[in-house]
Amino acid sequence: MHPIAKDLIRVENYPAYLAIILAGFGALNSLTQYQIQIILAILALTAVNTVTERVTFFRKILNSGERASHLRSRVDPDFEHFHQYIEGGREIFVAALSLHYICNSHPDDLERGMRDGVDFKFIIVDPNLSDDQIQQIAEHDERKQMQDAKALRDEINSSHSTLKGIKNLPGATGTITLKAGKGLPVLTITMVNPRARNGKMRVELRPYHRNVGPRPYFELRKANPEDAIWYAHFFEQYYEKLWEDSTEIQL
Repeated sequence: MHPIAKDLIRVENYPAYLAIILAGFGALNSLTQYQIQIILAILALTAVNTVTERVTFFRKILNSGERASHLRSRVDPDFEHFHQYIEGGREIFVAALSLHYICNSHPDDLERGMRDGVDFKFIIVDPNLSDDQIQQIAEHDERKQMQDAKALRDEINSSHSTLKGIKNLPGATGTITLKAGKGLPVLTITMVNPRARNGKMRVELRPYHRNVGPRPYFELRKANPEDAIWYAHFFEQYYEKLWEDSTEIQL
């Protein structure tokens, strides 16, 4: 059936059709007071339905536009730090530069997760890259102390050492897998329960010379229909493809 025909026979259109028929009948015949009241009641219901549909339609457009264009900042008051964002997660996936912030500021959260049986998957810059390659990546950072290959390599090696110690915690029931990523680390992506219905991910952009301060980010949730396309996109490109293409680093 043609789409226009389907729209025309929708049940919610029946009151309007009835009002049209009665009005046409009234144009050809005199109507009783009771018939006029029925027509007015039907027209009132039709008007209410029309207004409701218009309000809902424009609200959807407005909300869609806000979601599509709105980026948040890491300095906003509602920004959730790593330990807050992963709370309740059973699987945590992070693709980042060096994991220095997580390993330096939140080792207790990693240890707690390991004792609680959380599975961690981490991707960082390949520590075996040449000095020239590491240098190119380091120069993207605005921190003066980071704009040389040695500083970035030290951060990577420090994170590796921290994760190795946490993985070997006595009584730990969780897992940690660390990989050397392919490509350029222009995004930091944190995924919590990415395969589950309650999965969510935060995508932080890393603009040139802006690694700290008001960096932009956005969040996606698997259960939100509005997020479905981009959630699937980042899940496929990072959780699946980048993870598969990356090389495991022994801990």
